[in-house]
Amino acid sequence: MLKLIFASILCVCGLRLQAQTELLELLQVRAQHPHHKAVYLSKQRVIRLQLVDGAVLASAHNESCVLHLRPFSDVHSNASVVFSKFNPLTNLQACTLVPHEGGYDTLPVKKIVTKNLVNQEVFYDDYQEKSFIFPVVESGSRTVLKYEETLTEPRFLGLYYFGAELPVESSVFKIIADTAIHLAFGQFHLDQLGQKLEATTHEEKGVRVYQWSAREVPAHQNEPQSPALGYRAAHLIPYITSVSSELANPPSLPNVAALHQWYASLLPRTITSQTSPLRRLTDSLTATAKTSQKKAERIFKWVQTYVQYIAFEDGYGGLIPRSPDTTLYRRYGDCKDMSLLLVAMLNQSGLQAFPAWVGTRKLPYQYAQIPTPIADNHMVAALKLGRETIFLDATDSRLPLGMPSAMIQGKEALISLSAKQFELEQVPVVDAQVNLFADSTEIQLAGDTAHLQTLLHLGGYAIGEWPALLTAQDSAKLLSRLFNRRDLSGTVQANDLKNGSFEINSEILDYSKSIGGELYVNLQLNRRHNYHLFAPDRQSEVVFPYQFVDRSVTVLRVPQGWEVISIPPDLKMADEKFGFSIEYEQQLGQIIMRRQLYLKTLRMSKEQQNIWNLMIESLSSSYRQSLLLRRIYPKLKN
Repeated sequence: MLKLIFASILCVCGLRLQAQTELLELLQVRAQHPHHKAVYLSKQRVIRLQLVDGAVLASAHNESCVLHLRPFSDVHSNASVVFSKFNPLTNLQACTLVPHEGGYDTLPVKKIVTKNLVNQEVFYDDYQEKSFIFPVVESGSRTVLKYEETLTEPRFLGLYYFGAELPVESSVFKIIADTAIHLAFGQFHLDQLGQKLEATTHEEKGVRVYQWSAREVPAHQNEPQSPALGYRAAHLIPYITSVSSELANPPSLPNVAALHQWYASLLPRTITSQTSPLRRLTDSLTATAKTSQKKAERIFKWVQTYVQYIAFEDGYGGLIPRSPDTTLYRRYGDCKDMSLLLVAMLNQSGLQAFPAWVGTRKLPYQYAQIPTPIADNHMVAALKLGRETIFLDATDSRLPLGMPSAMIQGKEALISLSAKQFELEQVPVVDAQVNLFADSTEIQLAGDTAHLQTLLHLGGYAIGEWPALLTAQDSAKLLSRLFNRRDLSGTVQANDLKNGSFEINSEILDYSKSIGGELYVNLQLNRRHNYHLFAPDRQSEVVFPYQFVDRSVTVLRVPQGWEVISIPPDLKMADEKFGFSIEYEQQLGQIIMRRQLYLKTLRMSKEQQNIWNLMIESLSSSYRQSLLLRRIYPKLKN
């Protein structure tokens, strides 16, 4: 009996001690993260690679545990797991551990909803999502998630971010591979983890184990206009470089040549054997074209106009393009389909064109760093005209020949010259002067009301930035957006849509301010970029979709019976990457204001953001400066 009583006392003491330990852990973690409602206590991914019956089989185990620190932590109770044909899920388990009498009650998730994952940019893909809600999420509770993946294509082992949207106390990435399977790892921004990252490799019982363990990883910061996560967060990308066994189709990608060879094997053979419909169409488009440039322009414009871009990402359908003949017959296709159709038609016309894979600016990788499909997500046509390579992206119907789509500027393209030959070439960045936003306005005063006649011209990517101009329904809202002011009313009339020019007739009530015999007039009609400031505590770089020049000219006809007393001073601030200038000129009864702002970079560092803020503050101050006119009174006769 005494033994039983003693055991009971030990059990109660043990439970109390465990409860106290867990409470102390909660308080300690809460103190370490005063601005977060929850943290990952642990997060891990384990990939298993093995040779079975002459093939590489790949699977992954994923597990995480989140500790909820404060009341209302249920904002983190919703969870989901995304999968596709390349990584179908098995054995998904989710539960909440709720503190109770020195231990935990386990409350499993009972309802898991599987649905297609809708991507507004993709017509159809095979991505699906299992979503669920953890029950009873409160301060001190823990939510646990476990699931398995079958990685059906060993060339797609994915990537691993050590951090997450919440702080992570312990983050582990491990690969267990048969010793015949050799790996390499793309390592990005691991220096951020410093001494808090430990990497080990060892062999045991016919397998090689790679492991990275990180602790106290900060939460990912998401700020407006930030680079994609791959540019700024610590992560690893594993890939198979070789297999020490004879396989019919080894999934190894040791270098760019191997990646290109695999990509080239996915291209249809009909890319160079055009059928009669394709031949007849190409010949009819180019029959009267006298130059290679004209041939290319006509073919490119036809594909842009008459083949509808519809993205498909359905397993290998997201990698293998349809034949040019199929795309021509259907009159729709994804980027790969449209690119191969362009290549076939351009080659039929006697030009040299090739398919090219490229990653958009959302992907930070170069092929030499990561010779795997994770380095790209797009395809274009590469046209050789003389010594120049022109990248044609027919998925954007507004692009002229010679201008790549904005999302691939500065990226590296893998151009397939033949089944075994390729070259890497950088897509050019379009000059700021091409992407022009220019307006010229004449002001006529009628009392306090200003009547404005504006000619607006858009060039380059700026045309695509303002598609509302083509189908404007609410002129007031449109004018407000164009000029960044709310006191404009009027109409927008298309003048020459092809060249991006528009006529605008508008007016501003109470535009000028009359005090006694003096009149104040502000010529800064276009107030774009006003107060476009970046937060002083911002951590990440700023990215822009394209470089540009924003130019305004405003002309005021001095009203009869008034004279100009003073005009604002000229102002200029010039930096290599950005700057602005404002100049005033008086001539022949007119005051002319010329303003120009330019941006000649796609990325802006923290130091540059500080200079930008100073520039915008100076610009915003100049927007408030006015002309001063004085009424001319007739001289009294003696």
